[in-house]
Amino acid sequence: MQRIFLTLTLIATALIALSGLTTYWLHHGQIEDARSTQNQQLGQQSARLMGHEIQLYRQLISRIAQTTELKNAVANHAQAAFAATEQRLRTIIPNVVQVRILTPEDLAPSEHPDLSLADLAMVRQSFQTATLPAIHGADHEPRHLAISERIDDNQGQAVAVLLVTLTAQHLTDLFRQSLTPAPGGLQRLAQGQLVLAQQGNNQLASNAPQHSIPITQSHLAVELWPEHNGQTESLTTTAIIIGATCLLFMLFVFLTHRRLATMLAEDQNSLIKAVQDLMQDKLQDSYPAHFSEMNSVINSLIQFKRIRAHGDTTVSGATPGSGADDFDSLFSETSFTLDELLTPSIPDVSQPETPDTHGAPPIKSTPRKPS
Repeated sequence: MQRIFLTLTLIATALIALSGLTTYWLHHGQIEDARSTQNQQLGQQSARLMGHEIQLYRQLISRIAQTTELKNAVANHAQAAFAATEQRLRTIIPNVVQVRILTPEDLAPSEHPDLSLADLAMVRQSFQTATLPAIHGADHEPRHLAISERIDDNQGQAVAVLLVTLTAQHLTDLFRQSLTPAPGGLQRLAQGQLVLAQQGNNQLASNAPQHSIPITQSHLAVELWPEHNGQTESLTTTAIIIGATCLLFMLFVFLTHRRLATMLAEDQNSLIKAVQDLMQDKLQDSYPAHFSEMNSVINSLIQFKRIRAHGDTTVSGATPGSGADDFDSLFSETSFTLDELLTPSIPDVSQPETPDTHGAPPIKSTPRKPS
């Protein structure tokens, strides 16, 4: 029985492992696609949030540039009015670094040492066409978000440009907050080759980003790299689940085997007790047994005893002297024979059989004496 249980356990464990690995293989692609879609959605959400923030700043600066007070100051070329207006706007606009009102005559770099060359280039371009907000500042300069808006006169001609620079730290903090908790992999806030903020595994940056989501109303973009070890983690998790399932199944088989072995041993003891009682003419009416197959064997022994004891009467339509034939028919429903039951338990004794007055030979044997 141990070999049977061991074979069945190995086969069932192999089937459990095979089914688990097959399920993982079939659904791994779908899981990776779902993970990639989730990362892309988080990146789009972050890009929309920062795009909305930049758009609010642009609308505020555009409305300030179209105020009558600012247009009159530009028309009169009043430098004192420029300074007063710039100082007042610094207290109105949040996260502001610089506010400058520049005319075409004031674009020499030497006249504005506090502005970068990229800021001045944006102002020159703003006189010709509308410009998008951009991050300015080299590695040795403080980086800032520059937003420019031209100021038109009554004829619609550009006479000055309102330049507002904002702290880049505000955008980087907003970027990190929008990706909390981190989705895994690598996420970057970048403008071209300029990286403003990043979080995740920096080693993934050696490859091209899987998703690059542009931020509206700016030159910025959110770049995303997936996590390459996601497959290994998923396979490890699947292997742990399969292993735990196999261990639980083997524990169940082990406990079942122990229980069945105990029950079978108890039934064997009952069968041996029935055979001993049969040989000593002390056969009882019933013996405890867990398995129905054992019950049928014990019941056959009890019926055999009765047939041997009443061999001179008709049993189930039989004639006197046919008790042996009736006994053989009682075991037709089982796979046991009388020799198999009696031979291992009865010592080899040889005694003459004396037929009784009823024509049926009685069973007489001496139990094995203990040594």
